[in-house]
Amino acid sequence: MAALLIALLTAGMGAITMASAGSSAATYDSISNSLTAPEARTFKLTDGEQQVLGTTVVETVRSLSSVERALAMTTPQDVVAGNLGQDSTPVPLTHISGDIEGALALTAGRMPGPNEVIIGPGALEALRLVDGVGYVESPAGQQWAVVGTFTARPPFTDLNSYAISTDRADAYARLHVVARNLETLAGMERNVSDVVGDYPGIEIAKVSAAASAAESLKLMGILRSSGAANVARTMGAGLLIVFGVVFADVLLHARDLGRRRTLGITRSQLVAFIQLRVAYSALLGAAVGVLGAHIVLATRDVAVPWTFALATFILTVAAAVLAAFTPGVVAAYRDPVTVMRTHI
Repeated sequence: MAALLIALLTAGMGAITMASAGSSAATYDSISNSLTAPEARTFKLTDGEQQVLGTTVVETVRSLSSVERALAMTTPQDVVAGNLGQDSTPVPLTHISGDIEGALALTAGRMPGPNEVIIGPGALEALRLVDGVGYVESPAGQQWAVVGTFTARPPFTDLNSYAISTDRADAYARLHVVARNLETLAGMERNVSDVVGDYPGIEIAKVSAAASAAESLKLMGILRSSGAANVARTMGAGLLIVFGVVFADVLLHARDLGRRRTLGITRSQLVAFIQLRVAYSALLGAAVGVLGAHIVLATRDVAVPWTFALATFILTVAAAVLAAFTPGVVAAYRDPVTVMRTHI
């Protein structure tokens, strides 16, 4: 009877933890993925005069330990498909420098050389090029051969509508710098600003993400604390109830346990025996509770991380085994002769 009660209790502990803290964990994962996305870690600088952000500045910024990726872009110019003429739909062309492979993923062809470009899916559609083969032309008559297509990686997805050249420019108009994580974002922004410097008469616009990053870290901390509190309450209540059940079972079966002591079992072995009996029931109950709750939540589109589900299972079993320790010690240190005489 006690084994069944323990199995039911641990099933309830696991299910309640999954339903409460598990839902919080799923929410935390979803919000965390959004708040820590590359877009939320990007520091943007714009030099409207296109004079300050040269190749040396870009390479120095890339070398900072807190920087994950950095990409510089020139002011875009319109180009059209050469075979369609200047009356066709234009697309923007920009020269880029920095972590090119970290910003663009080739889908066909090769990276461009001098006087060559690659085009994103939006530009490919606008230019009406078959398989990305052809050339583009500026209003001044300058031409670039199209040698490939790409898909831009976040946070540079706006480049999907561009034609991209890697020809070196004297300076760049925009510099987007991605921090490795939210914690280092504020420091990275200061370091990048120091590298760029200040120039009298030249205004460099800066779009900081540090303030929103601080709020994101605060929100994630609240969610973590809330989830931990839910787990602690559920496990604490379950531990006390399991303790009561095991203690009552020890008292009810004191004669049987006393007989084992008279037959030579040691105190530590008796404690381990009681804990092992509880562990068997807890393993079954926790597995049913956690798995059942996980399935129910999945049907409601609540994606609880499997690592949290596994941790809940282990914690539930561990709590039940811990709750059995004190009753086991009480049973082990009772005098077996007295127990056998009184039948308690």
